[in-house]
Amino acid sequence: LADTGILMALSEENIEGTIVNRDPLANNGMVMENAVACALRSKGYTLRYYEKTNSTLEINFVVNLQGSITAMEVKSGRKKKSKSLKMVFTTTHTVGRAIKLSEGNVFKDENGVEHYPLFGVCFFPDASYSDLGPIDYMDDLKGRLRMIGGKDAPDESRIALKRL
Repeated sequence: LADTGILMALSEENIEGTIVNRDPLANNGMVMENAVACALRSKGYTLRYYEKTNSTLEINFVVNLQGSITAMEVKSGRKKKSKSLKMVFTTTHTVGRAIKLSEGNVFKDENGVEHYPLFGVCFFPDASYSDLGPIDYMDDLKGRLRMIGGKDAPDESRIALKRL
């Protein structure tokens, strides 16, 4: 949805109350992911969602950030670990960059994952590179990585990328 307010109104949960009351146990992931999606779209990025079939592996956003295929995860609830992001970046080398947006500060961890505060996406550069083009499966993504000089991913099961 392009409007976080409408998303909250359509939600069956009492998200407004948990946000206003700053409930530390609340998982506001849906709202934060939508806000990040809106910010990225306003900067001209084409958004894709990464999901491995028959698995819990998923990445919130896959974008072309300054010529590099970039996986982004938004973490706003109690669970701050991002196993999927670590998997696609450090284990399979499927993407050129990995970014985690959370309540923390700016740093790069020992695995090379870049960490930014949730609002940090507002300071990302406008999308100046062309769209990734049609990508439906991991083979297509690997081809794009080779085109822009990223890391090649090892052969694995076909992974669907869904355009948002």
